[in-house]
Amino acid sequence: MSDHADGRPWTITRLLYSSQLPFLLLCTAVFAGAVLVLTFAIDLRVTITESVWDPAVSVVRWFAFGYGLYLLNRLLPLYVAAGRTRREFLGSVAQFVAGAGAVLAALLALGFALEGMLYRALGWTQGWSLSGCTTAPASSRSSSSATGPCCWSGRPSGCSWPPGSTGPAGASWRRSCWPWPWWW
Repeated sequence: MSDHADGRPWTITRLLYSSQLPFLLLCTAVFAGAVLVLTFAIDLRVTITESVWDPAVSVVRWFAFGYGLYLLNRLLPLYVAAGRTRREFLGSVAQFVAGAGAVLAALLALGFALEGMLYRALGWTQGWSLSGCTTAPASSRSSSSATGPCCWSGRPSGCSWPPGSTGPAGASWRRSCWPWPWWW
């Protein structure tokens, strides 16, 4: 198959950026609007003391994961049927995923900054927490933790102690410390 369509060279990467990125940007804008509405709805019931944007962005992470699966599951057969190779498609998708991931990361950081400006304008506190995740002292960690360091949390947040370990009253442990890497 020719690398030219209507006299212009086209690549899968260019097509992905021109067709899929605007959709992702639209979805991000709808998400930001929904979080804004949710923020004001929460404010009607209780005083806001923490960021609403911070926990809400986990939805975007799962959406991005599902979107990557969509690209492979639905678009790969279309491009292969149109005469492109799997290797060319996967290389282009890798470039698109890296670029779109960078754009989404920048938009999520911008959303957090805009939320901070909104909170300051309305006199709210934009406290954010990592659910109390900081690395516990080595002497208090469970030696049976095979999945990396556990996280210390001074307030129970649905976490539980690893089997066979004990700790101070009201403390809890978590095995994942998102967003901190496992090696910290």
